[in-house]
Amino acid sequence: MSTEQTNIHLEPVAPSIEFVTHAGNRQGKTAEHAEWMRDMEERKARAAEFEAKRRQQVKPKELRVELSTIDEVLDAVDAAAEDFEQSYGKPNQPLIDAKIEADRLRRELAEAEARPI
Repeated sequence: MSTEQTNIHLEPVAPSIEFVTHAGNRQGKTAEHAEWMRDMEERKARAAEFEAKRRQQVKPKELRVELSTIDEVLDAVDAAAEDFEQSYGKPNQPLIDAKIEADRLRRELAEAEARPI
């Protein structure tokens, strides 16, 4: 057993480049580095081919809109705007009449139910 104790409060020391290199290779690269680089280049090329194919498949299509459809929609909008200008702020007479008639019918029904037979 060693009499020297390690101080656990000291900062750790990073390994030197000599420690990381393999078999005298001082570039810091492993034996598989060249193969890895070829594989990365192949992957980049395949990704670029895939992206080119995807772009060709997803080309924007030309919009075909018939002018008659646009004219119909614009006419409907104009009619709605004119109707709004003519009726805004004015009472809805058919609705008022229907409510008055409903109230009259309810009163008549209540009177009829209240009469003895």
